Amino acid sequence: MKEPIAIKALNELFPKDEYRTKSGVKISGVTDIDFAVYEIATGFALLIQHKWLIPPETGNESASNDEKLAVGVSQAQKTQKYVRDHPEFLHRVLGLEGAENFKQIESVVICRGFEHTGFMTKGDTPIIMEVAFRSLVNASGDFPELWSKLNARPDRQGSATKVVDILKTVKIGEYEFVLPCLGRF
Repeated sequence: MKEPIAIKALNELFPKDEYRTKSGVKISGVTDIDFAVYEIATGFALLIQHKWLIPPETGNESASNDEKLAVGVSQAQKTQKYVRDHPEFLHRVLGLEGAENFKQIESVVICRGFEHTGFMTKGDTPIIMEVAFRSLVNASGDFPELWSKLNARPDRQGSATKVVDILKTVKIGEYEFVLPCLGRF
């Protein structure tokens, strides 16, 4: 029920005169593409898997979010491989004329609500929060630039400058504990 809401919000980022989009694309025997976007000017196709996560309250919920994102990464990799091997499939789905060739086909996992814990291994498929994705789309001139930013993550570098390491001292009875913490300013 939540996915159509998220996809509708993403669709608003890509005006029809510059992009061709399609949501809920089923690939029989493989998986699905939550949202496919083709940038006409560059010939770049971006395949999006969307996950809507809730902020965890326990370690198990946090691990569960990472598992959901890992499933999204697996789906993204399968769809990317399939579309690269069968570009005519995406041509048909997006209603493109046979003359357009894909210059690049990439995939990304976008999550709303929460990002992974950081314990997930970095792979070829970027994982990004929807808010950060929107920011990178708006700050990019085209999909090749967006793809570069999805991999470099300048949004994280900017966030890191707003955080400082601090030590917090807590006294319990006769004991004093010094705990490392992160602070924002």
